[in-house]
Order: sequence, then structure tokens, then C-alpha cells
Amino acid sequence: MKVEARRGSSAPGFFLSYGRSPQEAARLPRRRCQTPELEEALTFWSGLYGCSGRIDDNGKHAVLKLPSGEPKVLIQMIDHRPRVHLDIETDDREAEARRLEAPGTRRIGPVRSSMEAPTGHRYCLVPPQRGGFDQNAPRYGS
Repeated sequence: MKVEARRGSSAPGFFLSYGRSPQEAARLPRRRCQTPELEEALTFWSGLYGCSGRIDDNGKHAVLKLPSGEPKVLIQMIDHRPRVHLDIETDDREAEARRLEAPGTRRIGPVRSSMEAPTGHRYCLVPPQRGGFDQNAPRYGS
């Protein structure tokens, strides 16, 4: 597997590439920062990106207001050690989960789309989040 930055695309971000024939598609629509200190994290990340942000009504998430077309940055309140968590958007979560299990990813927890890489990094498979998915997301074979 290789990770590549795609330049000049209307879908900025990083793409996972296995070099297989086209079938299902996947791309990274957002970065999720998980922290037990939501307000402190919002202040830090909004300052770093030079943007505003807002904590939702239930006090569990904050979203940075970045320019249109940029991947979403979500800050999530959690009760474990802080970490960065990636979401991979896909048009077929089950097929993508099976594809990612082949190189060593495993499904974790009760949520079907929660995954853990062989390196211990966690991520989720989510439905398409941004426009242009059909035109811009790389396609992978099963």
C-alpha cells in the first residue's frame, strides 16, 4: 500500500492506493482530532489553521470552518488518550472493509465501520462526505 498526495485535484487530501483494478472507491474526507479537552483543542486548532470553529450543542464535537473543498477537521471529545483519527469515505463500506482486512486491518468495537491498522492506528469507513466523490475518488479492486 502507498499513500500519495494528489495535487491539482478538486478533491484535496491523501489517497490510499493498492494498485488494484477499479471497483469500489475510497478517499480521506476529514481528519478527526480526539481529545478529552475540547475547548482547548478548538482554540489550538482554529488558531493553527487561522479559522473559526464551533462546538456543537451536545458539547461532544467541534468543527473548524475551513475554505470550501478542504477536508473537514473535526475535534471529538473522548475519554481516552488524545490521538488523530482518520475517516475514509467510501461508496461501499463492507467491500472496503474486506479489502482493507487483506493487508492486516482488523474491525474493532461494535461499530462495523471502525477499523484498526496493523500499526495500531484507528480509522472509520464513512459514506461520501464531500462533493465530487464519483469523479475524484480513486477506484480499487476487491
